[in-house]
Amino acid sequence: MSTKIETKYMSRSDWKRILRRETAYTDISSGDMRGEASLLHILKVAEPLAVFSVDHNIMICDDGYYWLQLAFENKNWWLTVMFNPAGECIQYYFDITKRNIINGENPSFCDLMLDIVVQPDGRAALLDMNELQQALNHGNITKKDCLLALKTSHEILDGLKTDFCRLRDYCTELFSRLVPDLK
Repeated sequence: MSTKIETKYMSRSDWKRILRRETAYTDISSGDMRGEASLLHILKVAEPLAVFSVDHNIMICDDGYYWLQLAFENKNWWLTVMFNPAGECIQYYFDITKRNIINGENPSFCDLMLDIVVQPDGRAALLDMNELQQALNHGNITKKDCLLALKTSHEILDGLKTDFCRLRDYCTELFSRLVPDLK
């Protein structure tokens, strides 16, 4: 993985693994948070993708899978929720971000390397501390960026302890709402 801040886009149009796709977008809000969500239906892949998640390997990208992405203004995280072809959640994945750019055309985020993976039962793990430290050591991020990433990740992990069910229900409802709009 890179230790430089990269900009990543909601459309995932640069991801060569996906050969055919359909998408749906919507504005979202939750409490005082405003942003955008997309549902990416992965129709055909060049090659499936399995990853290690918390304590075992899982498939996160293959023919028929879905990726729900949520991006809120003024938050330092970006959430991707992966669903299998049956519409069952298989993983929640938080990218810790320097900033989210919600511009209506193709929202993006500046990735601070640190990630949190959450299983459907709420078990969570913090990932890529070594990448964050390397980025700091190589001068690719500032100490302020590093502290922001650590603070944000701890806030998310603490919030998951009390609000995981609310997050799960919100994502499930949003997924169901976006599926009919895929094109």
